[in-house]
Amino acid sequence: MNQTISQLVKLLTQEGISTADAAKAIGVVKEAGGAHRAMLLTPEDSSFSSAEISPGGAADTPSTVELTFKDSGGLTLKDFEDAYGERHFVPMMRPGQKSRAAFYYEPEDAPYMLAIFVSHDDEHVASVMLRRDKRI
Repeated sequence: MNQTISQLVKLLTQEGISTADAAKAIGVVKEAGGAHRAMLLTPEDSSFSSAEISPGGAADTPSTVELTFKDSGGLTLKDFEDAYGERHFVPMMRPGQKSRAAFYYEPEDAPYMLAIFVSHDDEHVASVMLRRDKRI
């Protein structure tokens, strides 16, 4: 599994994480976000072409993190299945959209859980979106 994704998955399930904390795990801020605006980043990991963090209810709390790979980044759906278990089908929302799959990461001792949405061509991953949800 990609080191940046693995680090973000662990980080985003913790309490008190800011958008700045998530940004540090990815790279350099290209355009600051704020309430209802995504923070755009230049990823340090050369396998990514772009990254952004969208805020939650408060401007300094990450809700989603999106990472787009250059040339599929070498990851496959099998890599995500090995790391996060069963793959779930996600329907396409518009014609021409890449196929998507969802994985769920729900550590018992963490206050947050993640939905991991993977866009792919055949079995090769094109992008990943991590959505952070408070455990109820």
